[in-house]
Order: sequence, then structure tokens, then C-alpha cells
Amino acid sequence: MSDILADLAQVDLRDPYLLRLKEIGKELRESAEAALAVGPVLRFMEANRHQELGTPGPLVHFLESVPGYETSLIESLERMPTQQTVWMLNRLINAASDDEEKPLLDLMRRIAGTAEEADVRQDAIDFLEFQDDPE
Repeated sequence: MSDILADLAQVDLRDPYLLRLKEIGKELRESAEAALAVGPVLRFMEANRHQELGTPGPLVHFLESVPGYETSLIESLERMPTQQTVWMLNRLINAASDDEEKPLLDLMRRIAGTAEEADVRQDAIDFLEFQDDPE
């Protein structure tokens, strides 16, 4: 696992097709220790928040394949929300039960009001508007 994460840290994000990132995402999904990579992958996304990592991209696909990733995602959002992780939060809200939805919406509201980066705040505002009126 540490070899895969070391490779992740060395990915050339100037590659317009993100080929190595796709390979790493696949390796992570196939790893028996995938859950151990969730935190480091989220920190990589935070550190590279201004880089194109795919839409949604191999890292999102990896994260969403790991059962229980949601707790680490919420920790990441509280630490350093990014456009990509706010998008993931919106996906969680879309899939949430009635009991789960309120705390996720509250987190989105906090991000919409306090995120350091204007584009992240605006994305959170847009997602909240969608959640209020999804039609």
C-alpha cells in the first residue's frame, strides 16, 4: 500500500489524461488494504485542490468504493473543503436517508458560509439551492 501512495505523491498532474492517476486508482480499488488509503487520498486531494484530478476522477471512484469512507470525507471537508469533496458531499446528501440528510446539509451550509476559497463556497451554495429545489 505504501508503494501505491508513494506513487500517488509523484503523479504528474500536468498529464491531461491523468493516465497514471487512473492506474493508481485501479490499484487502490484492488488493494486488500484499500481502507487504509482513504485518509491519505483525501489529503492528496486537499493538497492538490487547484489541480484537475478528473471529473469525478479515479480518486473519487476509489473513495466511493470503500465502505465507510464517508467519515473520512466529512473530516476532510471540515479540515479543507475542495470543489471535488464538496461535490462528493452533495452525492452523499442525494443518497442520504432522512435521518442522515440534516447533518450533511448542515455541513454544506457551514462550507457555503465559511470556506476560504470562493469557488468552493459558490459550489456549496449552488448545491444547497439544488437541494432546496431539485427540479
